[in-house]
Amino acid sequence: MTLASVVIPTWNGLPLLRPCLEAMRRQTHTDLEVIVVDDGSTDGTAPFLRGLGSAVAPVILSSNRGFAVAMNAGFAAAHGEVVVALNNDTVADPSFVAELVEGSQRGFDMVASRVVLSEGDRIDSAGIEVLRDGGSRERLRNVPETDERVGQSVEVFGPSAAAALYTRRMLDRVGGFDESFEAYYEDVDLAWRGRLAGLRCAYNPRARVRHVHSATWGRFSRRKLFLLERNRYWTLWKDYPVSAWPMAGAHHLLSAASMVRGGYLDSGSQDELRAIGARTLARIALAGSAAAWKRFPSLMRERRRIRASVTVRESELNRWLET
Repeated sequence: MTLASVVIPTWNGLPLLRPCLEAMRRQTHTDLEVIVVDDGSTDGTAPFLRGLGSAVAPVILSSNRGFAVAMNAGFAAAHGEVVVALNNDTVADPSFVAELVEGSQRGFDMVASRVVLSEGDRIDSAGIEVLRDGGSRERLRNVPETDERVGQSVEVFGPSAAAALYTRRMLDRVGGFDESFEAYYEDVDLAWRGRLAGLRCAYNPRARVRHVHSATWGRFSRRKLFLLERNRYWTLWKDYPVSAWPMAGAHHLLSAASMVRGGYLDSGSQDELRAIGARTLARIALAGSAAAWKRFPSLMRERRRIRASVTVRESELNRWLET
């Protein structure tokens, strides 16, 4: 049986972590190690983890370093042939890990799961879609779980790191998350690097978790919105075909407007975003883009390093770009 390492980062989320770990205890895939990375919590998480004995392998960070750093610390501690990234605000079905492993055994180095919002029966993610502006969106977000597309096993661009499998072979080849991202788009960037190396991603709808969306950061905190804008540019410059760069700003405005007007966001999220106000959103976007430009020279060096080992044609990459 394939040894699977489940890496769960957590930061001041002990009430959420308890049911997440209980779901891991019920997994049907028994060749399993569970690694919890405490990212500098102050809510008693570290002593709680130490009290679990051999059931969990804790990695304790002395200060809050962000999602990407915490995940990489877990990846470094993992012994598995496959590594499952899992948010602490998820509750997995018993067959979750087994179904992800099944996807990897079919030759895929990334496997996306069916992520269902904790309240109701709507989809939070069924894999990642990438947009022409450097942005991304969760595939089938806000679609009812009964929609026939939800149950179809298909190839997708990449997985949401809320509940994703990566093979050790992939991580050794392209590296883990870019720690400078802190949070958001780190999974998109990793999926791009996998795709540029010729690796593929499957969506397995039988690998199912329930997810409390943005339990740590909040749906539209100022910090989250800043990181989303900054990291969008970083992903665009670092990973995308250059042909996608010129219209990035215009495409971003159009896609954001479409998200607010359309069904991608629920009515509560739409109202919450509108309540922030256009001026505030514009200031956050400008701050994010200004911060992005400061890293432009180093990103170009990183881009050249990644592109030196690209194994796929640009036409293959372009087919994944959504409008």
